[in-house]
Amino acid sequence: MQELLGIIVLIIGIFTTLYLGTGYRRNVGEEKDERGILIDCRAAEKTILLIQALVVLEIIYVRFIAGDRTSPAYHAILFIALLATLGYLAVRYYYSRVM
Repeated sequence: MQELLGIIVLIIGIFTTLYLGTGYRRNVGEEKDERGILIDCRAAEKTILLIQALVVLEIIYVRFIAGDRTSPAYHAILFIALLATLGYLAVRYYYSRVM
């Protein structure tokens, strides 16, 4: 299990490094065009959906496979899932009213 966690952290680190090296550096100090803004919005939306799916899988694992429903980590995961879902919906609602 520790090896899997290490691999996941390594993959996240590689993707973060690639993003900082390519996307962030290119857009610093420059005005983005409409296409760049749209790409960023879609990437952010896909990322939050992926995070929500992973959190739901973790909740299912902890709840039904591991059976540890009393740990603080399980409650933290539930809080993150609730916050991510409600925050996402609130931001979408806000921008639908403003725009």
